[in-house]
Amino acid sequence: MIRPVLVMPLFSPNFDIIHGGWLGGIVYVRMLAKLLSALDPSERPRIVILTDAEIASPNIRALWINDAVEAVLKPDGTPLDMKPEFRTSVSTGEAPDLSKINAILESAAALFPVSRSMFHADKALHWIPDFQHKHLPEMFDAAEIEQRDREIRIMLYSRRFVLVSSQDAAADLKRFYPDAPAKVYVWSFISAIDVDARA
Repeated sequence: MIRPVLVMPLFSPNFDIIHGGWLGGIVYVRMLAKLLSALDPSERPRIVILTDAEIASPNIRALWINDAVEAVLKPDGTPLDMKPEFRTSVSTGEAPDLSKINAILESAAALFPVSRSMFHADKALHWIPDFQHKHLPEMFDAAEIEQRDREIRIMLYSRRFVLVSSQDAAADLKRFYPDAPAKVYVWSFISAIDVDARA
């Protein structure tokens, strides 16, 4: 059985938030990697991270420890780090073969998280965490409100599906964009408890 590839595009401008201190978004992505890593190895997708962050970034390292995460690459595919199985699959001799890496990226079943409209519609799982700019417009300047509305409209009206993080967000989506054709999926935020952590 060929295991599907999930590409995590954690670079600007798509997902600045993962490096920018929004704990909810960081935990959301980390929990996905942890959940997928808990699957039987034969069913586990291969996660490949594309990032413009440093490999030593705490958020990248927190993802890297999960078994499903096989490689961390620059946005152009240049390896920052690879686990042995991935290294073997893309190496020609001693050096990684960028054409093999690009073939893996091209074969991806999905890209997630995608919070901007810059990715191919057929593979991008677009994520709308909430509609704060609608409920609390005083927290945003006019340009940011316009930019959020523009991005959300592209996601809802020219993409096949979107992901929201709560039933409230799903209800807001129907309220603010009642004729949006995209299919809506809900994956709720959950708390992350590290049972090995010591106070």
